[in-house]
Amino acid sequence: MALTADISKSISTASLLRTGSEILRTLSDLSLDVVAVCVLAGLFAARLTGSTLASAWAVILGLAVWCIYTADHWLDARRNGASSRLSRHRIHLRYEGAITVVWICVSFVGSTTALLLLPVPVLLGGLGLGVLAGLHLVLCQKTGFLWYPKELAVAALFTGGIWLAPLLSGKPTVTVWVAFGLFGAAVFANLLLCSLLDYEVDAREAPNCLAQRWGPVTSRRVLMALALLAPFVAASSGVALTSVSDLLSLLILVLLVGLPAWIARDPGETTRPGSLTLRRALADGAFLMCGLPVALELIRGTFV
Repeated sequence: MALTADISKSISTASLLRTGSEILRTLSDLSLDVVAVCVLAGLFAARLTGSTLASAWAVILGLAVWCIYTADHWLDARRNGASSRLSRHRIHLRYEGAITVVWICVSFVGSTTALLLLPVPVLLGGLGLGVLAGLHLVLCQKTGFLWYPKELAVAALFTGGIWLAPLLSGKPTVTVWVAFGLFGAAVFANLLLCSLLDYEVDAREAPNCLAQRWGPVTSRRVLMALALLAPFVAASSGVALTSVSDLLSLLILVLLVGLPAWIARDPGETTRPGSLTLRRALADGAFLMCGLPVALELIRGTFV
């Protein structure tokens, strides 16, 4: 009886882990995790810069990023077809009609809200980034453009999208610029890690990824170099820190830069069932820590 109970417990645990892994993968495939990260990262950047923008700006940012990511996945899915080994491509093909309808609605709501709420400089900056994002999508479809640094381009667009409005409407300090640089490095490290985790698939479907050109060994060395440099970059703004929240913000960013190097340390781990999905979820989910300084400020404002 005890043996039967142990077997049932093991099966139940494995089933639970498998279900959790599938849920995380679906959220990631639909880019919903990216939306959550964008909203929290936007509020994180706005707090650091002292931006006067309404919090609704961060929601508009999340909607815009979802539209861009979804368009990217859809274009990749159309290019690679049903034979794609990436689940995010398959899900965008399978539910193409429904996703297209949602995409149109989200684009309309986001654009209308932005026109009504955002100041002109932020709108113009967002329009410029939108044009660059469109150019990026076109270049990514040209698999022959092996010179195009996809991870660097996405990191620049993602970081620019999150920090542009806070920088334009806030008061940048030394700490802000250091945080801006660390955030960009963290995004790049995360993207390079994702390319490593999808290395075998990308060899056929995305040969213009930096990880494909550098190879696994060099890519891991780049991640390690970023992880080692991040604390020194953060320390360079030590004299300019004005609050515990600023210190917490920099510590979080240092951790985000270093985490991909730790996750990528053992390539053999990706062969374990569910390991790849969980590793990606850990790398992406870590960006939710950007909400901690925001929550701390809210708590202080409520009880102090």
